[in-house]
Amino acid sequence: MTAQPKVLVDGRVISHPTAGGRGVGRYTIALVRAMHESGASVTVMNSSVHDEQLWLDAIPALKVAPFEPNTVRAVSTDTWFMCTQMMLHPIPLDVVPRMITEAGLRVVGILLDVIPYRYPERYLTDPGALRQSQLRAMLVRTFDAMLACSTFSADTSASVLNFERSRIHMVGAAVEPQFALGQGSAHRFKRLIDKGVETSRGLVVAVTGGDDRKNTAGLIRAFAKLPNELRTSHQLVIACAAVPVVQKRWRDVANAVGLTEGDVIFTDTVTDDEMVALYQSARLSVMPSLEEGFGLPVAEAAACGCVTICSNNSSLPEVIDCDEALFNASDVGDIARAIEWALTDEEHRLRLKTAAANATKRWTLYNVGRDAVNALNSHSANSVSHQSVQIANRIGLMGPSAGSPSGIGTYNARLANTWRENRDLPEIVEYVDVSSTSIAVNDCHSAAGMGRYWYPHDVDHLIVSLGSSPYHAMSVARASENACHVWLHEPTLVGCHVGIGHLSGSREWADEYMRDRLRDCNVSEQLWPIDLLDAEAYHTAGIHFLEPVLRHARSVIVSSDEAAQKIRDIRDDVPILVLPLAHAMCEPVTQWPSDQLVVSVGWIDASKRPDEVVQSLARMKARLLFVGEASDEIQEQVMDVADKLGMASQVSFTGRLSDDEYDRTLRSASLAIQLRLHGGRGERSAAVNDLRSRGIPVICDIGREESFSVDEIEQQARELLYEETVWNIASADSVAIARSWTFADVSRALVSWVDRSHEFEAATIHQASSLG
Repeated sequence: MTAQPKVLVDGRVISHPTAGGRGVGRYTIALVRAMHESGASVTVMNSSVHDEQLWLDAIPALKVAPFEPNTVRAVSTDTWFMCTQMMLHPIPLDVVPRMITEAGLRVVGILLDVIPYRYPERYLTDPGALRQSQLRAMLVRTFDAMLACSTFSADTSASVLNFERSRIHMVGAAVEPQFALGQGSAHRFKRLIDKGVETSRGLVVAVTGGDDRKNTAGLIRAFAKLPNELRTSHQLVIACAAVPVVQKRWRDVANAVGLTEGDVIFTDTVTDDEMVALYQSARLSVMPSLEEGFGLPVAEAAACGCVTICSNNSSLPEVIDCDEALFNASDVGDIARAIEWALTDEEHRLRLKTAAANATKRWTLYNVGRDAVNALNSHSANSVSHQSVQIANRIGLMGPSAGSPSGIGTYNARLANTWRENRDLPEIVEYVDVSSTSIAVNDCHSAAGMGRYWYPHDVDHLIVSLGSSPYHAMSVARASENACHVWLHEPTLVGCHVGIGHLSGSREWADEYMRDRLRDCNVSEQLWPIDLLDAEAYHTAGIHFLEPVLRHARSVIVSSDEAAQKIRDIRDDVPILVLPLAHAMCEPVTQWPSDQLVVSVGWIDASKRPDEVVQSLARMKARLLFVGEASDEIQEQVMDVADKLGMASQVSFTGRLSDDEYDRTLRSASLAIQLRLHGGRGERSAAVNDLRSRGIPVICDIGREESFSVDEIEQQARELLYEETVWNIASADSVAIARSWTFADVSRALVSWVDRSHEFEAATIHQASSLG
């Protein structure tokens, strides 16, 4: 007994915006059903839960799997990959994903037609479309085989694509089981009756489309040529979802040939149940197309017992296989002749019904499934095995990188560099977010290209590193669209969205942008702030804008227990990891600085309490340096405080520094003061870790339930500035903390977490130190 072929099917076509519900999408569903029922081992890979459910709704017993590397790793090398998206317009750029090529799987393509290649003056006038078609032909020539829906498609494709004809197997098209004989019932298409379909007249039904190739205008003109009594006793129903401008053009044609609105009805999208009921109730189905790859409406109408006629061109004669059912689609008079004959000659109608019954027997799931299975088996027997390699384990890291104004960019870059040094870890792939900057991504991938040039399934896991600044805008958008591990350095995105609004340059646009974000998070309008760009008002109201990025999250990673609790209050269906921020490995300072320099590091805003930092040093002679960027407003406010305290000459701002300048500045400091309003919002500070790595003592109340008072800060600062023994102990403590948790530790913890997160129960909180 011949072994049944094993097939991995690209299931993404089922939700394609133009082909999902018809054309390639409908054909693929029927072909998969046919192969499944014929005994082939078929697994459909899906990139979303939504797509998976669509497939299971269509074929309940079907085996489905995620569209990811592990699915491909689990199959044997003699498995086929069925490429379903090659003939879509526009063509997706990953119709044969990298993981398929690496695994060495054989590729079989679904082939409907090559109509755009045959009529480039009509379909390929756009230079981009022409280039895509040329690239498509080159890619097709790498396929091992193709399954064609008709002999016509197979013959024309071999010539146009320069593909060996013997490797194109004609399997036909299977009619889905809902298209079957039955008693037509008007209540099943009551919606269409409300749109003007008259069951008191004989219905002539045509499934067409907006493309002129479908020849809808020719059919309308032909219908107008029918004898008056025959025409008035029948109604032409054009079933398709043509856009209004096309329908208006058709209506103009109808008006020009004397047909009323009641003579010709244009529907919108018609459901399968409505279509079946229409066919079962109709006197005649007409397919006037000038060229088809198969012509599924002909077979579907025949399966419903409807008398069916069609054009005598391309694949259509193969479908109906009856000369009496054919007409010249380029001749309006011949179309009219065929319609009149099919409506008035009962003996002719009986022969057409016989032809329809025969066509129904030919285009069955059994026949198509059998032919597809035989085609793959026959090709397998003669094919040469492909060279395969182990699909590499890859983890994607998306977010800002080195050079970004976001401090998380520097952090991500350090993590990636350390990660690459450990050859035992999976390969890391960087997707760099350059939002609100002029930075180039260089040899990394761009976060903006996710979903277009590269895809989540190119990696085993995608980690999206998010902060609350506009420099994370693209990462936030991608995390809202794709299943990923969401790494929140702060449990809020207020700063990201408000920052985008401020940078837009248009208050009107910014306000509408914020309204859209609030609606997307289902925030009651009663909670919306009066000023939609008031960040503090959002924090006060408990609005965090996290809902969109958490909807598809595979897990959530945060920096503190407080942040983990906040996430659990928002979403109770994902596991949460508390992953402390890493410390860089560097040589610490070893000598008590003689210069009394105090630094406060990072982006300076009101939440960092810069006024209190100044006040705490007012009775000392130490210099205070704010290391990082700050708005003109904040700088003016801080300098006003310093001036009133008589210490304006002791306070200054560095602005943004280069990496070398940043390192030198931190090493020259005696101590650092790092504060947050109310202890922060669950975030931690990479700046604090930078300081500790260099052995700099840090006065820090981030994460504390009660913030330090000015007097408490002054007392600690005085001891560190004037008592060498106290400074030495604090410096040693900083170094010890830094060396206990490094970027190497974080990279290992991340790999362990993303690989194991699916094992943990939803809403459970886990510590990085417990991962092993």
